Amino acid sequence: MSTNLITQITGLEPTYSVREAAVLLGRSYSWLDQRLRHGEFVQVDGTILQPLRSPGRYRYLTFRMVIDIAACCYRRRWYSFDQLNSVFHVLAVAAYRDAGDHGTPARDLLKQLSSRMAAIGCEDALSTAPPTVRK
Repeated sequence: MSTNLITQITGLEPTYSVREAAVLLGRSYSWLDQRLRHGEFVQVDGTILQPLRSPGRYRYLTFRMVIDIAACCYRRRWYSFDQLNSVFHVLAVAAYRDAGDHGTPARDLLKQLSSRMAAIGCEDALSTAPPTVRK
């Protein structure tokens, strides 16, 4: 993937290092790292989630990728429904935090999150207090 394409993609939404994404997902870096390396995160259509790569070969995930990883964890029973709801709460807070003073990007990120939540059947999760995540 060319650097220009990465710049275009990452200009549309925030990106997270694998370490930052692990925090958002409530998991350890090594847990996320090993599963990414082995291609264990699969979308509903069967495509494997591949992180973006910086010129220095560091791996980055877009907001959408983190949502898809959380959904995959739920489908594979790595998350309970309560854990998934808690992760979605964390992602909603991250959408506001990472959009800075710009309301439109936050709204776009929250639309992505809510559409994915509706597809999974937990669209009401943001209207209640988040449960605590247990590992």
